[in-house]
Amino acid sequence: MIKIPINQNSNKDIWKKEIKKYKYIAFGITNQCKNDKFIPFFDFDINDIIYVIYDLMKIQIKHFLSNIYLIKSKNGFNAFSLDMLSFENLLNIYKDCSFVDQDFIKFGVKRGFFTLRMGSDKIFISIIKSFSHKYTKSLPHKKFFTKIMNFPIKDNVGFNNNTGFVITKFPSNKHGIPIKDIEVEKWI
Repeated sequence: MIKIPINQNSNKDIWKKEIKKYKYIAFGITNQCKNDKFIPFFDFDINDIIYVIYDLMKIQIKHFLSNIYLIKSKNGFNAFSLDMLSFENLLNIYKDCSFVDQDFIKFGVKRGFFTLRMGSDKIFISIIKSFSHKYTKSLPHKKFFTKIMNFPIKDNVGFNNNTGFVITKFPSNKHGIPIKDIEVEKWI
């Protein structure tokens, strides 16, 4: 992977030259927080919602996660929780998932963070409710999902505003599928 911080002018030129080769660009949000924590992202490349909900409820109960937000995408489902976890804790959660896309996990582990592509194909479907408040939650991620993606996240308990997140962009095909592992990093 080529990782190019956009706040360095010399690297901007490298990115511009690289990106001109591609017709389509996809955008995503990473699960990184500035405090060396990560929120759980999930990518399911199956269309049977029963298996997805089962998997999410199983890990939500076992790992004391707060609400999980479920999104329908073109090729399956995505989900996220706003709980901030250590990377080790996050990997333990993924080990307990039966149906999460293994390539999603493989590339996330390789990069050291996970990315959800964002686009018009993402439709909020449901909240898997929880009474757990074990972890502090990422307020910047909540703001992104409520203001940019228009997801109805009403929870206001246990948030930390000093976390930030990273927006990425990468060359893709016309369906938003990455064709090269290049990302531009920008803390928000």
